[in-house]
Amino acid sequence: MPRTPAGRAAHTRWQVRRREQQRLGLWCPFVPAGPVREHLERVRKAGMPARATAVRLGLPSTAFEYLMWGDQNNGPGELVRRETAEAVLAYWPSLGDFPDGARIDPTGTRRRVHALETLGFSQKFLADRVGIQNTNFGKAMSADRVTARVARAVATQYDLLWNKLPEDFGVKQWVADRTRRMAVRQGWAPPLAWDDDTIDDPAAVPQLDAPQAGFTEGDDVVDRFLMGSPSSWTGRHAVP
Repeated sequence: MPRTPAGRAAHTRWQVRRREQQRLGLWCPFVPAGPVREHLERVRKAGMPARATAVRLGLPSTAFEYLMWGDQNNGPGELVRRETAEAVLAYWPSLGDFPDGARIDPTGTRRRVHALETLGFSQKFLADRVGIQNTNFGKAMSADRVTARVARAVATQYDLLWNKLPEDFGVKQWVADRTRRMAVRQGWAPPLAWDDDTIDDPAAVPQLDAPQAGFTEGDDVVDRFLMGSPSSWTGRHAVP
């Protein structure tokens, strides 16, 4: 029995379909492997190894090796069990699924860092909280990929800080103000502009149409950022 919710749901659907098709004399326990292999390859390119995917779905770690690559005497498998196909095709890794060393898309990580910078949390402050030297943290933010470990560490800090003021965490006032001004120039979106369910999606865009916050200038800039006030922005596009 599969150990994950996705695996159990696919197994249940498979049992229902099997009983119905057996009743009709149409039962076919195997399906073409091509679409399954293609989906696994997309998952693998996203940073999730095939073995880690198998384990996540409650299967033996080697479950996909023949399907993906065959063996020394045969090419990749042409058929796959229907329940396995359904479990695979319904799966896409979340941030928590990736092994620490997996190199994944940096979009969500950059958005979280930039959103926190709109509040005045400097990159150095965030690097210290994540446990990375500031120089290396800066390189990670501009790289084509980021490790899952760093992405999760940034996400943890984002969850803790998204509605906080940096001055309450020891960030000097002038540093926070400078960071906020820089974020305004860059047009970065504040935390409330992002949906937690889509912030990692490169196709998602920030929602900057919140009601006017009613603040003007100066010390109220953080409140306006938290409210997602459109008047706070010089640009309105997602930062990939």
